[in-house]
Amino acid sequence: MNPETKKNRERVLAILFLSFAAVLVYNLLTPMITDDFYFAAQSRSASSISGIIQQNYQMYLTWTGRFIPHLLLRMFLVAPMILFKICNALMFALLSVLIYMNIDKRSRWDPFIMLVIQLGLWLFAVDFADTVLWESGAFNYLWAVVLILGFMTLTKRMDERYRRDPRRMTGMILLLFIFGIAAGSSSENTSGGCLLFLLILTAESIHDRRKVSSCLFAGLAGNITGLIFMVRAPGNSIRYTAKHAQEAHAGLYGMFSRIQKVTISIHDCLFILLLILTATFIITILQMRHDRKDEIKRVLEKRIVFTFLCLATAYALILTPEPQNRALFGAGIFLLIACVQGVEDILKNEREADATILVRSMSYIAAASLLLYFFFVYVNCGANLARVYRDEKERESYIAEQRDQGSQDITVAQLHPDFDNRYTIIYGADLTADPGYWVNTMYETYFGVGSIKAIPYEEWEKQYGG
Repeated sequence: MNPETKKNRERVLAILFLSFAAVLVYNLLTPMITDDFYFAAQSRSASSISGIIQQNYQMYLTWTGRFIPHLLLRMFLVAPMILFKICNALMFALLSVLIYMNIDKRSRWDPFIMLVIQLGLWLFAVDFADTVLWESGAFNYLWAVVLILGFMTLTKRMDERYRRDPRRMTGMILLLFIFGIAAGSSSENTSGGCLLFLLILTAESIHDRRKVSSCLFAGLAGNITGLIFMVRAPGNSIRYTAKHAQEAHAGLYGMFSRIQKVTISIHDCLFILLLILTATFIITILQMRHDRKDEIKRVLEKRIVFTFLCLATAYALILTPEPQNRALFGAGIFLLIACVQGVEDILKNEREADATILVRSMSYIAAASLLLYFFFVYVNCGANLARVYRDEKERESYIAEQRDQGSQDITVAQLHPDFDNRYTIIYGADLTADPGYWVNTMYETYFGVGSIKAIPYEEWEKQYGG
């Protein structure tokens, strides 16, 4: 390894470690929120691992088919909290690595591309607080997408290796089938995007008159099996029926309404990434305007595939009544891959010296500007996260203290509104003055008290302070 390559490797690893440390700090400053209390109380009531599995199976029958994410959630909720915090930060780092592995780069170690990936995740990932920091959300989105993208990456690489040397691949074929079941049963729309990716690989093999490899076939079979297991869950049918009954419109008009809602969600969550992607398409076409169309198509191919996966994953949500924005997390990751690939292609395709300097300068200036912006956002939001964490822990201690003193009807303070920021979801699910509100009931179940209500902080201070 030459000195320059060694330096680049160290820079890539340094960026990855700094991002891991940054998300670990934010994880440590994120308290339990809403569903965490409910699942923690339920899971801790189980006397064994088999009891937790039984609880999870009951949830499969009554609420959701995402068996693996919820099983992992329950198991971590009965373990020391610090274990989840560290593992979650590692999963975030692993997601970065998987995105990096899916970029066709000029060199194996490219610190600039790793930096762009980190900025893309921190600034443009869909509902970062919901999907990365909140424990219940992290397992359903971050961990699920890592599982899915990891499976997609491994299947593609093993498919290529199998074509070169099919010997000694029996164990890998079995692994891909099992991995495919896990990936297929992790997230309804993103697992569907994974299946679409495998079908594209299959179509490419057929188009190039190649035999579909056993590795690809095994992965495809496993993914379909897992997806059917999840989608056909009795709980999904029950939940769909309940939500469908709440829709204002039905039939064709209702479908158009869903398309509109998903389109608005795409605009709200992915618009900046779509702008960046569009810019990369335009610049690449201008860079290659004298080349043949097939050469342009070859360069744009990966971006087109992942953009298609993004849109298919997003619009698959029209099959679900009232989807939440965080369901676009997987689509956002596919779109981020397309954007980063676009940046890399632009840097690769410059041929004239002056143009190369201009493109590189503009790319580095944009990255440096985003990094500077992120620094101030991170410090400011981090300080507010620390304040929110302090308030929430004081509130939990107060509830436990009052319960231990025999009180069953407890009044607490709501959170300071001044500390709200983009990296916490707790303000959208704070306690209210109604003990029967769904958030309140989760606290009541967790702490084992009759009722909990919350009033504005200033009012609580006057009545109960000290």
